[in-house]
Amino acid sequence: MPAARPAGTAPEEAGSKRERLQACLTALADEDLPAVAELILASDQPLLTPVQRASLEDALWAGTSAVKIPGRVRRELARALGLDLLVHRPERFERLLERWWVLDSDLFAVFAASPDNPQP
Repeated sequence: MPAARPAGTAPEEAGSKRERLQACLTALADEDLPAVAELILASDQPLLTPVQRASLEDALWAGTSAVKIPGRVRRELARALGLDLLVHRPERFERLLERWWVLDSDLFAVFAASPDNPQP
């Protein structure tokens, strides 16, 4: 008796892992895609690069309403939190940030802000 497979999964002999994944995603109904995206984002394993993760989050959350928090408010909150007291091992904290967020590598980008090119 063959082992049962979850709905939308392809049999092992269907090709490479990439081909099987593509077949599974193609077989999913559009209304099931957000649930799959949520599962991917909830995974503890680094399945996506930070850029891919941010893109998936943006796509998933595009249809939802969100409160916009201006950059000035975020910076004030960061200063008020006193991260030096909260972060005991800065190198681990920085690795965490690099894993989950897309960090701007241009430290001078904030100085280039203008009405036509606002910075967060």
